[in-house]
Amino acid sequence: MARSLITLEDAGGRTIPAGIDQTLRRAHEVTAIHDPSPLVVVGIYRLLPAVLQDALNPTRPSDLQNLWRQDRFPDEPLSAFGRRYAGRFDLFSPGPAFLRKRRSAASGHEGRCDQDGRLSGA
Repeated sequence: MARSLITLEDAGGRTIPAGIDQTLRRAHEVTAIHDPSPLVVVGIYRLLPAVLQDALNPTRPSDLQNLWRQDRFPDEPLSAFGRRYAGRFDLFSPGPAFLRKRRSAASGHEGRCDQDGRLSGA
């Protein structure tokens, strides 16, 4: 979550490389997200609210109202989310490949997907 793979633009027009964590912590300063591919930008705009939803877990309209009134997202829930899930966002981790480990619903055991998306190790 900390690897700087997102390019942010601030109010002064400066571009800043950031990770997911830093993007959310600086959201109040960001005016745009840039990437040569519009698909990447859309994907980032979809990913960030999903991370916030899980990290902040608003359950009532008043929770959302309180978030809206703050000038930035609270640090502790973002830090807790990062401590718990950061490894799942590391594209270059020496561990299991990013988003490639799956559990087969049919067999009930874990395997890895090959490059073509087929479950191996079954």
